Amino acid sequence: MDPLASRLRHLLHVYTSGTATPAERSELMELIRMPEQEALVKELIGGEMELLELTDWELEKQLPEERATQILSNILRRPAEAAIVRQLPEQRKIGRRWAWRAAAAVVILTAGLGGYRFLSGRWQERMADVRSLPHDVAPGSNKAVLTLANGTTIVLDSARSGKLAQQGGVSVIKLDSGRLAYASPVEKPDEVLYNTLTTPRGGQYQLTFPDGSRVWLDAASSIKYPTAFTGKVREVEMTGEAYFEIAKNTRMPFVVKAGGTTTTVLGTHFNINAYDDERTLITTLLEGSVKFGCGKEEKVLHPGQQAVLNAETRSFTVKDADTYQAVAWKNGQFDFDDKDLPAIMRQISRWYNIDINFQSTYDGATFGGGISRQLNLSHVLRLLDKSGVHTRLEDHKLIILP
Repeated sequence: MDPLASRLRHLLHVYTSGTATPAERSELMELIRMPEQEALVKELIGGEMELLELTDWELEKQLPEERATQILSNILRRPAEAAIVRQLPEQRKIGRRWAWRAAAAVVILTAGLGGYRFLSGRWQERMADVRSLPHDVAPGSNKAVLTLANGTTIVLDSARSGKLAQQGGVSVIKLDSGRLAYASPVEKPDEVLYNTLTTPRGGQYQLTFPDGSRVWLDAASSIKYPTAFTGKVREVEMTGEAYFEIAKNTRMPFVVKAGGTTTTVLGTHFNINAYDDERTLITTLLEGSVKFGCGKEEKVLHPGQQAVLNAETRSFTVKDADTYQAVAWKNGQFDFDDKDLPAIMRQISRWYNIDINFQSTYDGATFGGGISRQLNLSHVLRLLDKSGVHTRLEDHKLIILP
């Protein structure tokens, strides 16, 4: 077996046995998305099913469609879900043995081979029915407005690539990839000015700071930053949600201010969710270490942890994080695992730039699963409809029906 096949076999085995690390799960999903690997993946899945002593026919017979859908929603954080599932409390007690057996035959095919595939033909027919509604809404895209220090605004999605402005000896550049970047011929420019990058609802954008650090800005978010980092700290202010990859500099910590909190790092990867309409502010650490503070209280986070601040009490706790879910938006996915309907609708509202109107009472259920953020709104609504959430779209207002 060639090295790639051997690696795929190993990754598939640790995935189905439940011992895969987040990095291994991510690597597996990237490999099986490659069209040229489809035949090999199918062959390896067949071998894994033999090890599990469960045939395709037996799996479908023992796993009714409703139960299989529930299991799909509880498989550990696959990048591309094919279902959104309502989960009342009594429906969440699904054995891990069944989940991992289902994973071998279902999840890999569903997430990796380019379509909504399932062992049941009925499921294929249902998923094939996901088509655009008459008045559909396209997903968000790269949209942002840059506000320069003198108040001048530049609409980045319509601006041409190249140099956009010159500020204090620093060039503001829109790269061919659409990302915004800053370049300076000297280490310490004579004047440090502040810019603000703002994304609308239905927009996202990437930015490279003067020191090479990068930030991904989600919809309805903003970040204020200097055109060059000087002094003892690199400090920015943000609202909404952003993912940071910070260049290491032990002499100049990087500080993010958001919603009355500070996150201090030397060089690391982390995500901050600080929307005003959310009940919590969440800082999630993926790599390195950060110091999270609110008021006089400070705590150090380690990889895989998150600080959760209660917006009302202003107190926070540190707990283990679902790191895949925290950055699913950056990777082009909605992850609705353990999210209630209002929380799901807030995400949909921001990404599709629509208003939400609840005409039904919320029953307290949470949901599982998710879907790509690259699909039109109609795809999301069809899947929610199959979970009992009925909606009507009028212009740019989504009505949640009784």
